[in-house]
Amino acid sequence: MKNRTSKIWSMALAGALALTGVTFSSNAANASTGVVCQDCDLVGADFSGQNLDGADFTNDNLQQANFQGASLIGANFTNANISLANFRGSSAVDGNFTGVRAWNTNFTYSDFNRAIFPNADVRGANFSNLSITSSDFTNAQGNQANFSHSNVWNSNFTGATLDYAQFDHDDLGVNFNQASMVGADISSSNAPGASFINVNLTYADFSDTNLQGANFDGANLSRVKFDDSTLGGAHMDNANLNGVSYAGVSSGEIIGNPVTNTYGLEFHDGYFFGPGVDLNGAELFGVDLSSANLAGADLRNGSFNNANLSLANLSDALISGSNFSGANMAGANLTRTWSVNANLTGADLHKANLSGAYLTGVTLTNANLDGANLTGLNLNGLNLSTATMRGATGSFITGTVTLPINWSISQGELTYTAPIITASAKPSVSGKARLALNVGTWQSTATVVLTINWYTCKAAVTSVKSGVPAGCKIVSGAHGNKLAVAKALKGKHLAALVTASADGAKSVSWFTKTAKPSK
Repeated sequence: MKNRTSKIWSMALAGALALTGVTFSSNAANASTGVVCQDCDLVGADFSGQNLDGADFTNDNLQQANFQGASLIGANFTNANISLANFRGSSAVDGNFTGVRAWNTNFTYSDFNRAIFPNADVRGANFSNLSITSSDFTNAQGNQANFSHSNVWNSNFTGATLDYAQFDHDDLGVNFNQASMVGADISSSNAPGASFINVNLTYADFSDTNLQGANFDGANLSRVKFDDSTLGGAHMDNANLNGVSYAGVSSGEIIGNPVTNTYGLEFHDGYFFGPGVDLNGAELFGVDLSSANLAGADLRNGSFNNANLSLANLSDALISGSNFSGANMAGANLTRTWSVNANLTGADLHKANLSGAYLTGVTLTNANLDGANLTGLNLNGLNLSTATMRGATGSFITGTVTLPINWSISQGELTYTAPIITASAKPSVSGKARLALNVGTWQSTATVVLTINWYTCKAAVTSVKSGVPAGCKIVSGAHGNKLAVAKALKGKHLAALVTASADGAKSVSWFTKTAKPSK
């Protein structure tokens, strides 16, 4: 029988060949369509380049067989042992591989679209660089299988065991529900809408993968790498995110409530917040990120109007083009932030640390910079004239900047010169039944605010004083520049104390000469 192999296969050219339990040599050439060889021992057989469309290899032993370049469209390999076989460059569209054993089998560069592998054992098999769309691997055993650089779109891996399998650089609109994918590599792949419901993905790698709209409800994502991945619109209800890696992750409109349990990582408003996250273009009006750690995060072109970022860590973050108008950033760490053209109008930055930040084109109109640290800044072209800067400090400052009155930069040092209040004309009172106060004329480099109090004195005050003389008592509720002389005040010595104050200046007071309305 062994020497008749070539002749036996050539007989199949005219129709189906049914040979059960027959052992073939390793050179089974010139096979044709419709071949039926169930329960055959075909170890090492060579079918390379043959047309075996519709062939039936059910229960065959095809270990180390060579199907390279063969056409196997609609072929049936149910329960066959094809371990270590070579299917490189073959076409097995609509092939049936139910229950096969395919340990370390080579399927590379092939077309296996719509092929089915339910309950198959494909551990260590190489499915890289092939098209296997709309395939079925339900309950398959696929530990360490390699599907990298393949198109696995619309395939079903429900309940499969795929620990340490490789799906990197793939197109993966796939159903992995209930599967085990411990340590799987799904990096640099395109997997929008992929479903990982209740999947164990511990230590899996999703780095740089598009997971837009993917479903991770109930999944175990402990220690998973999401670095530089896109998770916008993903479902993550009750997903376990313990100890995940998330540098550069992009989120937004995430559905559900994941359990983070990861240091520095927060989840709310549909976004992940933490060091290095990607929030480029995020619209987070009024969001509460107080004390959040966003060091090195990408917050460019976002909307954070009226957000609470008090005590937040934004060191080394990118905030260029973002709107922080009205935001509370008190005590925030903004060291070395890249803030080109950011809008900080009306932002509260008191006691914030901006040392080393890059502020080209930043708008700080009416911002509160009281107590802020401005060390090492290039303020060239900025207008801080309407900002408040009480107690602000800074050295090694460069650039030409418009500062509030009384502030200057001398040899790189931020300097404040306290304003002085003077009165070129001192206040006076006049009148009888109704006294009028001339508040005087005051000068200062800062805006002067006047406070008026009226007094009754036991004796006449004949000259303007810098304080309240002895024997004078305040008239309750009298603070205007006119005083109607009530019956109780007639015949009394009346005067006014005018106190001038200005931001950062020592207040100055002048007490007028008294007037004595007749009884």
